This record gives sequence, structure tokens and C-alpha cells, in this order.
Amino acid sequence: HTLNCVTNYYHDHRIYAVVRNENQLELTKRYGTLTGSEELYCYLNDLNLNSNDEEGKGEKEEDCDASKSTTTTTTTTTRMPYYDERNAYGYQKAVELGPPSKLLILCDTSKLDEITNLVRTELNGTTTTKTITSDEDVQQQQKKKQAHVIRGAPPFFVEILHPTVHKGEGLRRLCQSLSIPLEEVIAFGDGDNDLEFVQMAGWGVAMKNARGVLKEVADEVTEGSNDQDGVVKTLEWYEQEGKLHFPKEEK
Repeated sequence: HTLNCVTNYYHDHRIYAVVRNENQLELTKRYGTLTGSEELYCYLNDLNLNSNDEEGKGEKEEDCDASKSTTTTTTTTTRMPYYDERNAYGYQKAVELGPPSKLLILCDTSKLDEITNLVRTELNGTTTTKTITSDEDVQQQQKKKQAHVIRGAPPFFVEILHPTVHKGEGLRRLCQSLSIPLEEVIAFGDGDNDLEFVQMAGWGVAMKNARGVLKEVADEVTEGSNDQDGVVKTLEWYEQEGKLHFPKEEK
């Protein structure tokens, strides 16, 4: 409460939120716009829900009660939630549906590192992430962690996921299904959510504009940023140097 954060509770195809002030509403709307998920949101302390007031007449709305797993829809213009500040801890309805697939903590950028470290310490007992270089390292780390905590980008949110949910695990499973050795894979990244991805690949590359924490574990840093076509130029250079080979198509 004192940190002025708002949490988004992901369950099934809905995102449940309880906002207490205009700043929290703005942060939630910003993330919804960033990810294109505005229509999935359900504001549990929205006073417009289940309202029989004449105000807003002409908008046909469905109940956004978490127990019914339905979302608010309108037939006219999109309205802003009218929230009840007194109902600051109304996540019980969402919790009753079952464990979340993800928790999202939205906060001011100035408090992001503080909150990220606080969550990591509370859940995993440490603020750091151990370097991983093999499947065994992944399995050992996942056993010790209660959650996978990611400092978001743009820097105004923290993601909390199951310990096995990250890009490194996705890459490992993809390579396993395609019978491709991880040591033959090149992975590029620029954010904290790319950490395991870059570490698991045989050759991990951090972009010029990447966060320092990623550059520290990468095998190489590109000369160009995302906006400077750093990935393409790096791959072209690998090919020119004879370090990159593509399988020949069968005729």
C-alpha cells in the first residue's frame, strides 16, 4: 500500500485488477495498451459493474464478476472504470478461481528496482539470479526458486511467473523437439527477460542497447542497437567470417 503499486492477477483469459487511485489506473491502462490486452481487464472494484444507475445508459455491459469469468463489454464508447478506493484488497474473487498464471506488479519507475529486489528476496531469498550454462543448472535453479521474477521493460512493472516459465526453458524445449543441440544455437536479447535465453544458447549475444545485467552474461555484445539493425548486421558478419552456416535445401 505504501509503495503505491497495483497488482494484476492473471487467470485463464482474464486479467483482474484493483486500482486505488488515478496513478494506478494510469499504470494499468498503460500496460494494457503496451501489450494490446485492454479488453481482457476486469476491475474488481469498479463501481460501474452491476450498477443499475441511469448514468451510462445505452451501454450494454456484462457482469465482470470473477466467479463468472466474464468481461465488461460495451456497445458504444469505451468507458473508464469508476473505482471504489475503499475496496483496496478485493482480489478474493479472483483468488477463488485458482492460482494465477502470472502476477504483474505495476509501479513508478523510480521504485522499480526497490520493488524487484523486495519481491525476489521475499520469494527466493536473494536479489540475484545465478548464471546457468546447462540443463542441470536450469533444473537446480528451478527447484530452489518459488517464482521467476523479472524486472520489466519499459521500466514500470515486475513480472512474477512459475520458476519454469522463461525464454531459456522455451528454447531448451524447442531445441529438444527439433533435435537441435543447444550449443549450435545463437540467441539475441536486450532485456532482463532474455537472461536465461542468452545463457542457455551456445552463443548468447546482448544488444548494444541491452541492460548491463544481460551484457555481463553474454558471450558478445553487438556493435549496433535494435534500431540500428544490430541483429541482422551481426548475423551477416558471422556469415562472412564463415561462422554461420545454413542447412542446404534438398532438391
